[in-house]
Amino acid sequence: MTSNAKPDYRVRTAGNNGQKAFYHDLGVAWRKENGVISAKLYGLPINGVLIFVPNEDRVMETTEAGE
Repeated sequence: MTSNAKPDYRVRTAGNNGQKAFYHDLGVAWRKENGVISAKLYGLPINGVLIFVPNEDRVMETTEAGE
């Protein structure tokens, strides 16, 4: 992980207001060469659940490079 590398994941948590589910962004994460995922969080979830969502910008770069 370097400061110049784009994150591989967005870190979120899910919430529910009784009518509809929603997500809160909590930070970003990178997958290292050894397979470890390193995260930088800007907050902590109250429910203790972190969801790692692939960063769409990063997925598009990988897809374009593989064409």
